[in-house]
Amino acid sequence: MKVKLRRIILQLLLGVAIILLLFVPYTRYMNRQVRNESAQHLEELFLQVNNTFSNVVSRTWNILHGWEMPIQEKSGDQKGQGQLEAYMEEQKEAWDFIDVYFLDKNGNYMTLSGENGYFDLGDSLFSLMNEDMDIVVNNTLSTGEPIFLFAVPINEGRLGDFTYRSVGVSFHQNTLMNLLKINAFDNQANCFVISPNGAIAMSGLEKKEKITYNFFAYLENNARFRHGTLDSFRSDIRNKKMGMVEFYEDGVDYYLSYLPVGLENWTMLGLVPKDAVNANTNSLRMVTTAVIGALFLGLSVVVIFSLMRRNRDLIHGKDVELKYREQLFNLLITNVDDIFVMYSPGAVSAEYVSPNVERLLGLSQKQVQADVLKLECAVLGDTLLFSDLGELPIGESRRQDGYMRNLSTGERRWYCAVMYHEMVEGSEKYILILSDRTDEKKNDERLGQALDVARNANAAKSTFLSNMSHDIRTPLNGIVGMTVIAQANLDNRAKIEDCLNKISFSSKHLLGLINDILDMSKIESGKMTLNYERFSIEQLVEGIMEIIQPQTVAKKQTLETSIQVKNHELLGDTLRLNQVLLNLLSNAVKYTQEGGKILFSAEERERTSANYVGFRFTVEDNGRGMTEDYIKTLFDPFSREKSAEVSKIQGTGLGMSICKGIVELMGGIIQVESVPGEGSTFTVDLSLRIEKETLVIQESAKAGEYGNFDYHNKHFLVAEDNELNAEIICQLLAMEGADAVLAGNGREAVEIFKQSGEQCYDAVLMDVQMPVMNGYDSTRAIRGLDRPDARRIPIIAMTADAFAEDIQKAKEAGMNAHVAKPVDMKLLSEALREVVGEREDTIV
Repeated sequence: MKVKLRRIILQLLLGVAIILLLFVPYTRYMNRQVRNESAQHLEELFLQVNNTFSNVVSRTWNILHGWEMPIQEKSGDQKGQGQLEAYMEEQKEAWDFIDVYFLDKNGNYMTLSGENGYFDLGDSLFSLMNEDMDIVVNNTLSTGEPIFLFAVPINEGRLGDFTYRSVGVSFHQNTLMNLLKINAFDNQANCFVISPNGAIAMSGLEKKEKITYNFFAYLENNARFRHGTLDSFRSDIRNKKMGMVEFYEDGVDYYLSYLPVGLENWTMLGLVPKDAVNANTNSLRMVTTAVIGALFLGLSVVVIFSLMRRNRDLIHGKDVELKYREQLFNLLITNVDDIFVMYSPGAVSAEYVSPNVERLLGLSQKQVQADVLKLECAVLGDTLLFSDLGELPIGESRRQDGYMRNLSTGERRWYCAVMYHEMVEGSEKYILILSDRTDEKKNDERLGQALDVARNANAAKSTFLSNMSHDIRTPLNGIVGMTVIAQANLDNRAKIEDCLNKISFSSKHLLGLINDILDMSKIESGKMTLNYERFSIEQLVEGIMEIIQPQTVAKKQTLETSIQVKNHELLGDTLRLNQVLLNLLSNAVKYTQEGGKILFSAEERERTSANYVGFRFTVEDNGRGMTEDYIKTLFDPFSREKSAEVSKIQGTGLGMSICKGIVELMGGIIQVESVPGEGSTFTVDLSLRIEKETLVIQESAKAGEYGNFDYHNKHFLVAEDNELNAEIICQLLAMEGADAVLAGNGREAVEIFKQSGEQCYDAVLMDVQMPVMNGYDSTRAIRGLDRPDARRIPIIAMTADAFAEDIQKAKEAGMNAHVAKPVDMKLLSEALREVVGEREDTIV
């Protein structure tokens, strides 16, 4: 009997060891899964908060940068300052600012109401005034109220006797801090914004007194890290990385999620107790722990019971042990997502059904025990769990995957069904195991989607290279071929002129391809910006029509226009709007047959707010139209319809993608309707700001009114480091009757101008990207010389940097105009006519 008792004890101890070996990896797996899911959940939650916060900050920067032009135009005399005060009060009310501040280089400020004060901006003042950087700082009003101050540099101006160099606005600190408050996790989640040194810039926290002024100090003094370290956390903050750490403080475990804000090198922190995030998972853990505890308790009872009743009949003891094991097994099975069924071949009733079948499939244990075929009711699709089992040999298994639904809740889950044909104690048995693999299925789908994205990206790259190779080589072939033909016919003037005309046409086409590629790159990287200015819809349309009408006349097409507007003074990016409308009209001309009809209309619609009004631009033609399948990909990059007729028309397939990107950047919508063989209709809906001041249109700037600039007896200083470009511009000027002095870099240009006499040069043609000193710094240096003509000499940027932001940089550096390379003498003449003419009028 003692031997039997020892055997029972050894068996129980072995069972306990096996359970412990299973429990440890299970616990590790659960902890890993919980942390991964929590990290993903917190990342999504705080990314939404970050996006909301960043949108408010970005909107504030856009508003401040949009004020520079109105401030320059309205500041000055008393009447203009009155208009500026009214404009700023309107802006202040519209965007819910506390106040608007004009700041000088020392941090002194003046408000719209004339109140003077001082902001202690520290290093931020140097960044604002000397490095022309946008800043945001915490500060305090004279009343003691804490605020956030946003400020941007602008050109120097005056309000009365006050000289300002920047403009800013303030928010109540609570206004921005409320953006960081989160209602999730029973209001236990808190957000902070910290600087790289750990200083707390903003906090959505109302309690937890230990977190005061520096988050690093709080962690160092209070936190005990469980996952990650304080050093790795600091390193990630300095390097603008995102991630999550875990730490323990005062009996509470916390998740700390962090991600960069994109403002002032700040980082957003999300602090949540682990129990709040893992509430559901903790419940499952508690149940699992209870099961394991019950298992230990049951085994202990068996051991004690065996020791106390060792004289009990061995068979009776085995029965008791089996009952306990069955109970413990049922407890364990109830809390896992695997269903177990065992029955005999030819039978309908089941010998065993795990009790979790009701929780997982909505079928009671008794129902399935009475008829195993009831499980087929939960199967979705054509899969049959019990079909063709007679063909399954003993000792082998069969696997099927598919969706099953819970008959009570209707929830659909992915199951793996494995049927085993085994011999159990000399009898044939079928054992069915249904395993919930929904999470694995989702992971596989995510991996498949990621693979598709990678394949699509690779295909897009291949498409880009293929299209660019073809489209760029086409005009290059024309340029190279016509050059060879011209060299072979140097004595034939007519032939050379024909070759040069074709080279010019191919060069312009190649330049258009490059501009399209750069525009598309700007849009996709999010670096395209808008340059707002006042304009008139009528004059915008007039300029577009002057470009399009010659094309329609060449194809004997009818072009009709309709303009129905009430507000004639608007604010917007005319360059980009012109680009969109020209693209739509050019496509209409390209894809409409000779003798076709094109309609263009600009219609003012209802107001979208007090200062904004909706406009609809429509381009309609009766050309070849488009198929429904092609319309679905019309706005994709490099999208061109594949047909014999369309393939003969040149283009990159980027135009419509660029149009859509620009329109969406402006906050508008572009739509298309088309019927093959009948034509297409494009509509662009935009909301444009109404300018209340009278729109001043310089007569010299109207298209077609510049006339020819008189180059005779004009003297130019040309700053150009590329020898070929320098030779070209000097030859072009000499052909027009002007002479030029060449400077090889920006510093040399400053020295030549400094050593020349006053009024020696009529204008400076300035390249931007040059060694030693670039064009911007050279312009600032010339403007800073102590001689009267240094401030009046016209300086024209002549550069390959041709984006809207490059034009703005040239203006901020002190240049009078911007002409993009390759140099078009007509555009250069127009720019010279305007800026040199203004100078002569000033001198007179």
